[in-house]
Amino acid sequence: MGEQLQFRVSSALKNIIGRDLITDDYIAVFELVKNSYDAHAKEVEIIFKEDSLVIRDNGKGMNYNDLINKWLFVAYSAKHEGIEDSDLDTSNVVNFRDKIQKQQVFAGSKGIGRFSCDRLGKELVLTTRSVNPDSHIEQLEINWQDFENNPKNDFVSVNVSHSNPNSFDFLDSQCGTVLEFKGLRSPWPRPKKQELKHSLEKLINPFSANEKSRIEENFSIIIEAQEEYEADKKEKLNRNKVNGPVKNILFEKLKLKTTQILMEVEPGGEYVHTSLIDRDIPIYNIKEKNDSSPELKNIRYQLFYLNRSAKLNFSKIMGMNVVDYGSVFLYKNGFRVYPFGEPGEDVLGIDKRKAQGWMRRLGTRDIIGRIEISDDSDFFRETSSRDGGLIENAHYDELTKMFHSCLKRLENYVVDLQWQLEKDHFNEVLKLEDTTISEKIISIIAKLTNSTNLVDFEYNAQLFQIINRDL
Repeated sequence: MGEQLQFRVSSALKNIIGRDLITDDYIAVFELVKNSYDAHAKEVEIIFKEDSLVIRDNGKGMNYNDLINKWLFVAYSAKHEGIEDSDLDTSNVVNFRDKIQKQQVFAGSKGIGRFSCDRLGKELVLTTRSVNPDSHIEQLEINWQDFENNPKNDFVSVNVSHSNPNSFDFLDSQCGTVLEFKGLRSPWPRPKKQELKHSLEKLINPFSANEKSRIEENFSIIIEAQEEYEADKKEKLNRNKVNGPVKNILFEKLKLKTTQILMEVEPGGEYVHTSLIDRDIPIYNIKEKNDSSPELKNIRYQLFYLNRSAKLNFSKIMGMNVVDYGSVFLYKNGFRVYPFGEPGEDVLGIDKRKAQGWMRRLGTRDIIGRIEISDDSDFFRETSSRDGGLIENAHYDELTKMFHSCLKRLENYVVDLQWQLEKDHFNEVLKLEDTTISEKIISIIAKLTNSTNLVDFEYNAQLFQIINRDL
């Protein structure tokens, strides 16, 4: 055997796994917020100062060993290894976190999120304190430009300053992590701060029935920008105020005014449950064998048809047209995956499909909703470029196949009923007493009973009572 050689790593690697992958300031913030959640934080604050940006959380923090063997270990992810919390000692800490039990899934796991810091500022001061007993305040100071001076320098030869401050605001009496970005790479005027808040509204899945993903109840995001307080007082809509907690109230308001379909694949993957509700009236519930996509498990699809009433209600609540908000979002383990749902994006081929049947299919202007994935098996992996969506593999193909099945069932109801009956298309209330409407709904339901995979079926009994009454 000949001489054994090793790769060398240029300091230019920093850009390849940093700014070249994290191409958007908003996505950079998202990655750091997800890291705070994974650190069991209850709260993360995004603080704008005159010449810097601060992101701080009250999570478990880090000790010296964590900094050396995790944070400074490029591309390594203890989350992916399944040992992220293995050395966490909360035996002497009272009520640290109710959710500190072993976390089933993590929002991030590639080990590159820390390089989001390079996207935001030329310099980073990281200050942290671990929840472990007898921990000390640890601080790193990183000048990202040191990695850019000479690409012939080895990555590992670039020094990072470490110290142990005696005290530090916010960490003197508790654990957590503070990231301060100096030399901001781009300005943050008021419209950009507002857009950050609006984007963060869509970061966390706000309408999940899955306990693992019900994040908003245990995790809050707060934005603070003192220079925006006066301008905030003039805003009529709370969501346009920069300062304050980030909230998403959309779907609670929308679902009572329109038609929605919910399709869920059981955690075991054996059965699929589908239910359709039209303007707050249950129409049908179906249970079927999952023979077409047996490897899909713990997936949830929910789509809302945007009739005229729903669009007007949306604009009234949000202060914007629904087309400018987005369409079908995708959430993995409770956090959004980009670019699904972004205005102008058609990752799922919804508009492409509509173009093939304009008068019988729904497009991104007609629907809003989400796909929710609970995945601890890594079947659905995000691309390294954080705005690139999911890696397209066999599981992704099955995911999109079932999505289109869900969309088709919504279309069958909306197109065959509401679009055929112009008067119903504009009604805010479903009038079951109208015999024509009831007969059409029964016809739609009858087609569903032909499925060979059907296990159980429920329908609105009032439909048949109306038909029998008029016979």
